[in-house]
Amino acid sequence: MTEQEQIFKNFKILKGKIASIKALVSDATTKPKSSKTKQ
Repeated sequence: MTEQEQIFKNFKILKGKIASIKALVSDATTKPKSSKTKQ
């Protein structure tokens, strides 16, 4: 694997992580506060 391919692979993994974090954050903010306190 070339360095460029490695960087691209890492970038894709990072993008996936950012997307999942954003989904978690939006999910937490859209939920009513009552369900948030249960956790």
